[in-house]
Amino acid sequence: LHVIGAAGDNMAAHIIGTGLNGHAVLEVENTADDVHLRLDANSGSGDAWDLVSDTSGNFSIFNTDTGASGLTAMTITCAGSVGIGTTVPSGLLKLYNTGTSGAWQYFQNTSTGGDNWRIGSSGSADTGGAGHFTWYNDTAGYAMAVRCTGEVAIGNCAIAAANACMTV
Repeated sequence: LHVIGAAGDNMAAHIIGTGLNGHAVLEVENTADDVHLRLDANSGSGDAWDLVSDTSGNFSIFNTDTGASGLTAMTITCAGSVGIGTTVPSGLLKLYNTGTSGAWQYFQNTSTGGDNWRIGSSGSADTGGAGHFTWYNDTAGYAMAVRCTGEVAIGNCAIAAANACMTV
């Protein structure tokens, strides 16, 4: 292992070596606690990211922007489940949001005639309230929803119960 560079160099550290399967390997080990590798582009200004391997075998990406408590942006468990916004995904993929705007998966096509779609769980700030599973189009609005009451609504008024749209 060779470490080349000093503070102020354009390249502060360079790893040269042969490790696992002929690849250069940087290993950070702590047998007593979690291991953090910090990536900080602005030297202490509070916008650093930590890559974390915890003692349970999980991997997390942790944002230190939010103060001393930080925020785990993503977790991959040792079983292969991925959590975005949560440290405990309850399935293969879990999107978690505590904000009033809901939790959404976005699909965007910028080609001619393309459009933007999202599916997800509505939040309390959304039209019609929280807890509905919806398909939303940025051009036409709500296309379809399964309301938290069990009703299925189809049309651009899909979750606003007072509007006239087709319900099944």
